[in-house]
Amino acid sequence: MMKNLLVFFIVITSILQISSAKKCILSNEVRVHISNDLPSNAVPLKLHCASADDDLGNHTLMINQDFSWRFCDGFFWNTLFFCHFWWGPSQRAIDVYSSHWAAQQSDDKYWAARSDGIYFSFFSDPKTFTRRFDWN
Repeated sequence: MMKNLLVFFIVITSILQISSAKKCILSNEVRVHISNDLPSNAVPLKLHCASADDDLGNHTLMINQDFSWRFCDGFFWNTLFFCHFWWGPSQRAIDVYSSHWAAQQSDDKYWAARSDGIYFSFFSDPKTFTRRFDWN
């Protein structure tokens, strides 16, 4: 009986691992998008994003360039991604995704750096963005 249970567990685990390579199992796929919407004569936007498990590294975004990634939300709703933004002498560190937001409207999270702050929307249409943070 124990041997059959062990074989069953191994088979199920293997199926879930193969399936999870293509899609999220028991959680949502989340997509975070960050764009540089700064003025055309501005210095590039620099950013560093990470979670407790994944360091996405440093990125330099030229005007109108974006950086995005996708991931499966944690099974226990404990995923948190943050980014630190630098624009010349201005900077700001913010949470760009938290599992606690998951029930809100969309699995897409759009962030845009603009000259007067950091903006957020659930949709890519620039008219839907609202300013959430000022630069420090």
